Amino acid sequence: MKKILEIKGVVKKFGGLVALNKVTLDIKEGEIVGLIGPNGAGKTTLFNVITGVLSPDEGSIKFEGKEITKLKRHEIARLGIGRTWQIPRPFPNLSVIKNVMIGIISRMGPNVSFKELEKEASNYLDLIGIAHKKDTLAKGLTFAELRKLEIARALALKPKLLLLDEPLAGLNPAEVDETLGIIQTIRKEFKLTIFWIEHIMRAIMRDCKRVIVLNFGTKIADGPPREVSKHPEVIEAYLGSEEIC
Repeated sequence: MKKILEIKGVVKKFGGLVALNKVTLDIKEGEIVGLIGPNGAGKTTLFNVITGVLSPDEGSIKFEGKEITKLKRHEIARLGIGRTWQIPRPFPNLSVIKNVMIGIISRMGPNVSFKELEKEASNYLDLIGIAHKKDTLAKGLTFAELRKLEIARALALKPKLLLLDEPLAGLNPAEVDETLGIIQTIRKEFKLTIFWIEHIMRAIMRDCKRVIVLNFGTKIADGPPREVSKHPEVIEAYLGSEEIC
């Protein structure tokens, strides 16, 4: 498998705080890779640097062999990197379907017909199970539905690489299982590569073949979940037990 994402020596500082400390990693096409670590480890900062929300102070980021380190957010998105947010960020006073349409317009430009927009957006909503809420204002959704809308909005960009930032946070066990099913469905449907921040370990253990661990902005482990779960630094920094259950 070829590398779709290559990160080399990335550093990000906020004043005297080093949020990312010479992080180097790669993601291969078709992989589903988990990213774990304690709160404040630098996980979301890494996603923000990849997607152009933040600029790294040092280092290089390549997507499909192309240097994207200095590109703007919309340029990176159009190349094929989509993301969800840890805290959902819809347009609250727009309907669910219009929230998704905006993503399609940003990808295709303003000349696409309303009929095409509506059809494509409806397909995404149907796939993730909230088509019946298409005319509901986003601010009227439940938290679990907002999580689903985040995924639909990311899919509207037709990404090759999808960054999921804690898509299971705040969900009950039934909602977690439903969302895990959605992630597997969209991965197969769109042949996605997925880089996934998560704190629910059973999800990471079940669905990821590889896990990367950050602690204080430094990568301390990278490998199969069972192997990583027994790594002494991971146990000390994050798990507080002998291994992931």
